Amino acid sequence: MDRKIVKLIAIIIVAAMIITSFSFVIMAPSLFGDNNSTVYGAEIATSEQQLSDQMLYLENYIKFLKENFKDKVDYQLMIDGAFTGATDALGDKYTEYYKTEKDSSNFLENVTGEFSGIGVTLEKDDLGAKIGYVFIGAPAAKAGIQSGDVVVKIEGTSVKGQSIEQISLKLKGLAGTKVLVTVKRGTQEYNFTITREIIKATSVYSKMLENNTGYIQITNFDKDTDSEFEIALREIISNGATSIIIDIRNNGGGLISSAVGVGNKLIRNGVIFHYAKQGQIEETTSAAGVANYTLPTVLLVNENSASASEILAGALKDNKIATLVGTTTYGKGIAQIVTNVGNGHQVKVSSFYFTTPNENIINGKGIVPEYIVDNYAKKGDDVILAYQGFAPMNEQKKPAFGAVGLNVYGAQQRLALLGYDVTVTGTMDASSFAAIKKFQTDNKFFSYGVLDFTTRDRLAQASYNFVFGTGDGDRQLDKAIQLLNTSPI
Repeated sequence: MDRKIVKLIAIIIVAAMIITSFSFVIMAPSLFGDNNSTVYGAEIATSEQQLSDQMLYLENYIKFLKENFKDKVDYQLMIDGAFTGATDALGDKYTEYYKTEKDSSNFLENVTGEFSGIGVTLEKDDLGAKIGYVFIGAPAAKAGIQSGDVVVKIEGTSVKGQSIEQISLKLKGLAGTKVLVTVKRGTQEYNFTITREIIKATSVYSKMLENNTGYIQITNFDKDTDSEFEIALREIISNGATSIIIDIRNNGGGLISSAVGVGNKLIRNGVIFHYAKQGQIEETTSAAGVANYTLPTVLLVNENSASASEILAGALKDNKIATLVGTTTYGKGIAQIVTNVGNGHQVKVSSFYFTTPNENIINGKGIVPEYIVDNYAKKGDDVILAYQGFAPMNEQKKPAFGAVGLNVYGAQQRLALLGYDVTVTGTMDASSFAAIKKFQTDNKFFSYGVLDFTTRDRLAQASYNFVFGTGDGDRQLDKAIQLLNTSPI
């Protein structure tokens, strides 16, 4: 554009701002040399030729911005913005354009490698990132983090709107370093200071239960999961297992190839799943015909079983290999690919839907088990309502004997709920001081009566567990054992 025209427009804008505070519109020549009025909607890119024309307009627009924007700006910033904008326009939260190699490699590492961090898997959530699986014995587990918690802050800074890869990167770090993680659990927020460790993502755990029942837990599907599962399966069978429980609760998915590999150990003949794209079945993955497996089996699932987990659940259900117990799965029936876009950057794209062997849609619906069993034996509505009205304990103080404040009041409410002998006054009196000492002793903390941050957070967790039943046994596992012991499956 002619610089004189740009200068003239700028003068008109400044003058209008001086004259009036009302909104205004200035009709100016087209930015790219067309002196006619704009005809809206006349150039919608529906063909390759129209796309080429629009890309030329985009190139000219980027050049215009670089030349006329009030601050210095480089081309790469705007080019990345264009790629990101095109990706975001799809409205799919699982499709992401990676601006750096670190972001893309971090995603791949989450499903394939060893890392130093707190030991959780993450899923996208509107508030930040939802905890999928908490690795057994990992720092997060030892600190009290639970599946279903939502990470809302890291080091006191909100992570709302950030990608899973960005949040994951903040949780990782050198072994031995600490990270402050704030999670939302129900209506409450809790702070956990966690020391990072080297996490080896072993994904399969097994043991023998009573009555010759073998138990195999699959925490995620990484590159070694199918081989680990085969070893576990052989081991429990050699130990005399006559029935098997497979647990994929809180398994947020991972590599589809690994889920198929596990399916091949269990399904001899039949379809494992279908790929669907743009309303059509594009490809079918069938069993390899190598399984030699006939033991009665129960598969445990819940609302955090997602993606590759749902492929396995659907395959075992439709092929009648296993009876499903638990709650309806998450409903993420979308497969992503990671590919290079040609400019040195990578993109993760939701490329296919996957369906069950019977062509049932998974995305947005999940897999419904034959036996619906909720593990959370919630207290009555009156108890829940009272709990939801408890005072928050978010003051950065450590109340001792004689202290007054909201933390003390909230602690007294929770201690009374748990059966400790206190009166809710907001003052740390003798009975409250003694109750906190007893709570610390009961939880194997140093017992000195001060409501420090560790005691506060554990008290908050214990009261939540009491109200919502998360610590009250494992009803889903109990139901699986009952089915295998009493019913032909």
